[in-house]
Formats: sequence, C-alpha cells, structure tokens
Amino acid sequence: MKRFGMMVALLALFILGFWMKLYGLTPLETSPREILVHLEGEVINPGLYKLQEDMRLGDLVEMAGGLTDKAQGINLAKKLIDGEKIVIQRIWEESEEEKLEQRGPSRLHEMTKEEWMEIPGVGEVTAGAIMDFLKSNPQAQFDDLIEVKGIGEKKLEALRQHLGNP
Repeated sequence: MKRFGMMVALLALFILGFWMKLYGLTPLETSPREILVHLEGEVINPGLYKLQEDMRLGDLVEMAGGLTDKAQGINLAKKLIDGEKIVIQRIWEESEEEKLEQRGPSRLHEMTKEEWMEIPGVGEVTAGAIMDFLKSNPQAQFDDLIEVKGIGEKKLEALRQHLGNP
C-alpha cells in the first residue's frame, strides 16, 4: 500500500512537471515595444529617434550617422529609456587649430594677458606691454605690435607663427 502511494505521488509529480513545461513556463512571445529618444550634441544627425526598447546607445548613435570627431567618450552600451534626452558632449580639450582660430589676429584685442603669456617667448612683462599697447591703440593691427617694447622682428615672426598668418 505504501508502495502504491509512492507510485501515485511520483506519477502526479511527473504529470505536473510535464504540464508546467508545456504550458506554465513558456514565456509569451512579445516583440520589443518601441520607444522615442531625443539625441543631441556631437552626432552627425541629431534628432528624435524611434527604436526598439532593447536597443543600446551604440545602436542609436549608429542610426544617427555616428559621432563627430569632437564627441567626448560615451558609454555605447547604455540602455535607453522611453522619452529620454541624450546629449553627446564635446571634448573639452581644444585642438591646436581651434586655439589658433580663437587666438588669431581677429581676436588680437580680445586676448587676455594670460593668453599672451601662454605663447612661447612672451612673459609677464611683454604680455603687459602688449595689453597696454592694444588698449591705447584700439585700431592696431598685428604688424603694429612691432612698436611694443620688447618685440622685435624675430619675436613678431614667432608670434605670427604661433597665432597664424594675419
């Protein structure tokens, strides 16, 4: 009798397990839902994108045509959230070309004493003299810097090389 009870219990467990395998544990087949994400910043094509919720930031960046060469390092494996706004930041470090553009002859009167002192061969005294000269001569052009005490032909040429050709 005990043996019969054990057999019934084992058979019931077997049937229950078989039934759960067939019907109870199978997940419903659902397709990922669509989400909207707003992408801005250093990407080729910023804008609003519709994508699957299981996609990552790398997929979104690819849809947007990729990153610009000025994009700061980002986590391309980041999971996306519906309604999220993502801004790809610009690299903080400026290239030498950008520094020349910002510091060039067109900005002659806008440069600070500290910016002048960043130029090799220009110390605190020369930078101060340049600032005083430019303040008293608001129409001065790059070549007029030759009139500043401490700037001769060689130093003027070095400034020209560093700041770009005016």
